[in-house]
Order: sequence, then C-alpha cells, then structure tokens
Amino acid sequence: MTSLRAPEPEDRAERAAVLKERIYLIFTTLAVTLSLASHGDHLAATEAAATLAITVAGTLLAIFVADIVSHTSAHEALPTRAELRLMMRTSFGALRAITVPIIFFAGSVLVGWDLDVAFRVSTITLIVALAVVARSALRRTTLSPGRRLLVLLAESAVGIAVVLLEVLAHG
Repeated sequence: MTSLRAPEPEDRAERAAVLKERIYLIFTTLAVTLSLASHGDHLAATEAAATLAITVAGTLLAIFVADIVSHTSAHEALPTRAELRLMMRTSFGALRAITVPIIFFAGSVLVGWDLDVAFRVSTITLIVALAVVARSALRRTTLSPGRRLLVLLAESAVGIAVVLLEVLAHG
C-alpha cells in the first residue's frame, strides 16, 4: 500500500488541494505505468524507471507552476513565503501517493526485480491508492454513507477504466 498517512492539514482548502494533487499524480503515474507495460517486452528497467521519473518530475513541476500562476492571476500578486511553502508542500507532497511504484521501478533497476511484476504491482497499488485518497477525502464530509460509497466507487471505476482503455489500445 502507498504511504498516504502524512499529517493532514486542518484547513479545508489546503486539504482539498493536497488530495487533488495526489489524484492528479496517481492518474498520471497509472497512465504512464500502463503505457510502459504495453511496451515492456522491448523496454529495459532503466528506461521504464527513467520515463516514470521524468513524467512524475514534469507533472509535479507543472502542478507547482500552475499553482503559482493561478495564485498570481487570482490575487494579482506573487505568493508570500508562507503561500509558496504551502504550494511546495501541496505539490511535492503528492509523491507519497506513488511510493510503491517508485520502489518497484527502482527495484527493477537496482536489484533486478522483474519489470512485469513492477508494472502489475504498480497498477494494482495505484488503483488502491485512488480508493484510499477518495476515502480520505470523504472521511470528514457530511455526505451520507451511500453517497460516500458512490463517490468512492466512481473514482475507483475511473481508475479501472483507465486500465481497460490502455489494454484495449494495446490489446
């Protein structure tokens, strides 16, 4: 399972931003992992790990820059140091959501773990991570249990749909 148990921010807006960034990064990592897996027989572990690292780094930087630009646009001023620290925590803190895939891809490179296993474990872990993030997001809401379950199932279904679409595209 992924390391999603960091101290949660008390502020609702900050909590929402943290959860949103985790979801973005999980879906990006899932899409890249599935795409790489479809070419796994022609791919070295170093290439897969490098591609994932570049994609994750690019995504995190894009999230961070988007936060700065949107803040500057909305407030007509650059972020303060405190706001900038919050943006950095929010953006780069999302890495916790993809710990297991990073470990498995690194293991494929450093220890020689089977790359196909890394792809499978990563895919399963990322879908579970989506459900965990959704549950975390819904935990403090006043939604009825039925509606919480509906949101949780919807997010998990989208994650599974990403997997199915990738399988269909390369099947």
